Amino acid sequence: MKFKTSGGLTLLLAGLFVVFVLLGNWQRDRAEGKRISQQDFDTAASVTALSDALPAWTRARLAGELDTERHLLLENKLYRGRAGVHVLTPYTLAGGATLLVNRGWLPLPPDRSSLPAVETPSGLLDLSGRLAPISQPGVQIGEPATLQADRWPQLMVYPDWDRIEAALGQPMHHQVLYLDADSAAGFEDRNWTPFTMGPDRHMAYAVQWYGLALTAVATWLVLGFTAGRRQTA
Repeated sequence: MKFKTSGGLTLLLAGLFVVFVLLGNWQRDRAEGKRISQQDFDTAASVTALSDALPAWTRARLAGELDTERHLLLENKLYRGRAGVHVLTPYTLAGGATLLVNRGWLPLPPDRSSLPAVETPSGLLDLSGRLAPISQPGVQIGEPATLQADRWPQLMVYPDWDRIEAALGQPMHHQVLYLDADSAAGFEDRNWTPFTMGPDRHMAYAVQWYGLALTAVATWLVLGFTAGRRQTA
């Protein structure tokens, strides 16, 4: 059976093949990175005091007092198809350091005419959770809004430590305690993970890209043998 193809078609399909393979490799590498992150998350060490060099998602059990009035409501958090906020409450430890505690999700009215009530226990309280960076939106448009020092609770879209510290009037530890799901001091949606898309999803995408690469090769072969058959007919 005769095979016939053109240089242009070969270059086009070869280029697509390379691109598809590179994209598949990229998704495969991301899957491996997510597996490592999950392993680190599952085997994270536990601490009972803060320090400046703790790895993300370190487990922590701390003693302190929650601020009962000053809450930051981090917007654009969906839970079961509903729009809402994550409640970030200052937590002052017995040693004097203060950090924010992500206490979970509360619903937000569509017109935002009234903010959700944030029920907060007072007095000394032991809290356990995971220490990690503050949640950031995928794309920041414009500058973060200035937070007010005399209006609580208040909404926040783009977390910025300088603005948070200015509004609270004190320095903060730059990690957030993501409160454990079994704590009575929190709200809904507290099944924290180190990522939003797991390794299996990335591997599924990798398989799709590799499948497209094979399709490019198959297309080149089919078109070549079809053209060769027509020439000999």
